[in-house]
Parts: sequence; structure tokens; C-alpha cells
Amino acid sequence: MDFLIGCALLLGPRIALGDDALLARRLYEAGAMARFVPDEASKRLRAMELSMGTAPAPLRVDFLYFYSTAERGIGDLARALTLADQLVEYGKRNHDNVALAKGLIGRANTLYLREDLAASHAAAFEAERVALTTSDIPTKVTATVAAGHSFEEAGDYPAALVKLLSPVDQMFVRMESERTPMHIGALAIFELPEGAGSDFVSDV
Repeated sequence: MDFLIGCALLLGPRIALGDDALLARRLYEAGAMARFVPDEASKRLRAMELSMGTAPAPLRVDFLYFYSTAERGIGDLARALTLADQLVEYGKRNHDNVALAKGLIGRANTLYLREDLAASHAAAFEAERVALTTSDIPTKVTATVAAGHSFEEAGDYPAALVKLLSPVDQMFVRMESERTPMHIGALAIFELPEGAGSDFVSDV
């Protein structure tokens, strides 16, 4: 018996790592469905709820985010908001700004569907502010897009355009390399020809 216990203790970390990898794969498969097939995602995420209690922190964060998204998709806005708020509280308690930003994004999206635009916009703007303090590019992009949509809904189209173009800029910066330059700039200086009239430029 002591021998078996010793083997279990030695193998435990390896088994746990294997279990975490399997759990992560199941989680991200369900997460990919959360927006487009929310009923199936909700069913799969609900089945993982017990396992997530002992999962690594990054998996628990994404679980709450995906679960909130799926519940919002099937119309259970109360549950979606509860899950988003749990993620907000987790982020605050653990000083995890990625979790906090994701929770605020989930909160903003759910409040929008509840037609509470003022609270939705406030959550989106706070999500962007928090996300920009992190190095997590996907979260930064998602939060910036959420803020852009909030400006659009408020009728501030110039601010919305700036926010919605920003993720495109981030994508180009992230993908750019010496072999694949994404930014090309040129500066040309022209002079009016001798004897040009005041309507030369408009005629050209």
C-alpha cells in the first residue's frame, strides 16, 4: 500500500498536467463556440464547472469569460451578468487586470442587451482603460473595439472611428517584420510651375 501511495505522489503532478491540458483543450473548443453556437457551448461549459474549481487561474478566468458569453448568447442575461461580475471580482481580488478587463467587457456586452446603455458604456470604457495596462494583445483589441462601439452608440463617430481603427494598427504592428513590412510612407514636396494661376491645383 505504501508503495502504491508513493507511486501516486510521484505521478500526481504528471497526471495533473495531463488533465489540465485536456481540460484546456475542452475549454477552448467550447469557447470557440460561445458566440456562434451558444447553446452547445453553454452545455459543455456547464459540464466543466466542477473541474474548473481546481484548474489553473488562467483557465478559470477564460472559463468565466466564455461561460458569460455563452449564457448571453442563449438569452440568460442574469446568469451572464453574474458570471461577468464574478470575473470582475476575481480580477480585483487577485490584482489581475486581464481578468478584470475581460469581466468588464462581459459586463458591458450584457448590459447593452439589457438596454442599460449608460452602464454598458461606462463598463466598456473602464475595460479599455484596464486592458491598456496589460501586455495581453487580444484583450487590448477586444476592449478597444468595445469602447469604439460605445462611442458609436453615443453618437460620437470621430471617437468611434479612432477606436475601431486602433486594433487594425495593432494588428499591423504585431505582424510586421523585416520580411513582411506593413507600413509604407512617402513624403512628396511639390512646387507650382512658373506662371501657374490660382486655379492650377483645382484644375489638376
